[in-house]
Amino acid sequence: MLDPDGRVRRNLLYWIIGQDQKVSFALKTAMAYLKGEGITARSSASNALQLGDAVFPKLQPTDGGYAQIDNGGYQILSNFRHYQYFQTISFSDVLSGKIPPNLMTDRIVLIGATASSLKNSFSTSYSGRWAEDGRQSIAGVELQAHIISQILSAALDGKTSLQVLPSLTEDFLIFSWALIILPGWMLRKTHERLFLLLILLLLASGSSYLAFLSFSLWLPIVPLTIVTLSFLFVASVSENLFAEKLYFKKFIKLIHESSDESYSSKQLAIEYIIESSNPQSKQAIKELSQEIDNALKECKCIDHIANFSNKLEWLPQPIPESFGQLQVRLFNISRRIDEIQNSLSLDERDQAFAQVIKDLQDSYKLAHTQEKIVQSWIQIIELS
Repeated sequence: MLDPDGRVRRNLLYWIIGQDQKVSFALKTAMAYLKGEGITARSSASNALQLGDAVFPKLQPTDGGYAQIDNGGYQILSNFRHYQYFQTISFSDVLSGKIPPNLMTDRIVLIGATASSLKNSFSTSYSGRWAEDGRQSIAGVELQAHIISQILSAALDGKTSLQVLPSLTEDFLIFSWALIILPGWMLRKTHERLFLLLILLLLASGSSYLAFLSFSLWLPIVPLTIVTLSFLFVASVSENLFAEKLYFKKFIKLIHESSDESYSSKQLAIEYIIESSNPQSKQAIKELSQEIDNALKECKCIDHIANFSNKLEWLPQPIPESFGQLQVRLFNISRRIDEIQNSLSLDERDQAFAQVIKDLQDSYKLAHTQEKIVQSWIQIIELS
C-alpha cells in the first residue's frame, strides 16, 4: 500500500470483494510455509489475525503518524529488514549450476525481476539517505520478500511486529509532554528557551528511536515535536506581546503626565496612537476619551462650557472621530460659545445661542448614553 508521499509503510494482507476473500501473495506464501510448521491462521481474542503466538493488529485510521488514512481491507504496518537481508541469485547462475545443492532447501524462493527498466520498484521508509547503499527503491519481488519475512519472523521467532500506542495512551503521552514543557514558561531569556528546546527535541527523538529499536514501538514523535516547537513560538510571541503592552502602557502614562506646555508633543503622540496597528491602541483611545468625558461632566456653567475646548487643546486638531462624533461636535460648540462670549454683543449673542441650542438638539442622535450631558448644556445656555 502506498502512502500519499509514494512510499510503502503498510502491508495489505487480505481484503473482501462481495462474498469473496482475496488473500495477498505475501500472506498466502507465508501461510503455505507455516502450514508445514503446524501453524494456521485464526482469530485472536481481539478479533485480529493470529499466526501461532503472533498477533497482527489491523491498522486503524489514526495509528502511528497517520490521520484518517484509508485502512480498507486488512492492513498492518510494515517492518522492513535490511536491504541486504535476502540472498539474491541471478537466473544465469541457476542455469549454469553455480549454486550450492542445498541452498534452497527448506526456504521460500521468490522468482522475479529486479531490473529498474521494468519500472516495478517501490520506495520505503528506508529509501534514499536512510539506506546504507543509497538505493531509492526496491523491486516488487524484494517488497514481497520483506512482507513474507515480517510475517514468518513474528510467527516463528516471536519477533515483535511494529506496534503503536492506543489512541488514549498516545493522547495521554502528548498531554503529559505538554505538562513537562509548561515550566519552561518561566524562562525569560531566548537562549535559555532554545537550550530547553534542543534538550526536549533530543529527548523526544532519542526516546522514539530507542522504543523503535528495542520494542518495535512507533511513538508519536511528530506531535511531540509540534508541541515542543509550538511552546517556543507561543512563549516568544507572548513575551513580545507582554513587552509591547508594557511599553504602550508606559507610553500612555507619559502622555497623561505630560505638561500643559508640551501640547505639540502630546498631539503627535496621540496621532501616533490613532494610526498605530498595535492592539493596545484601542484601549489607549478609550482612556483618552475618558479624559474628555470627565471634562464634559465638569461643565456646570456657561464659562465651563466655553473653557471646555481650551482644556482639550492637547488633542490633535481637528479632533479625530476616533474619540466619538458627539465629543467632536461638543468641542466645536464649546469654541463657538467662547467666541460668542468674547466677540458678540448681547443682542447678537441671543441669536447665536439659539443656533447653538438647535445644533445641540440635533446632537441627540449622537448622544447614545450621554443625553444628560447634551440636555445639561442646553439648559445652561438657555439660562444664560
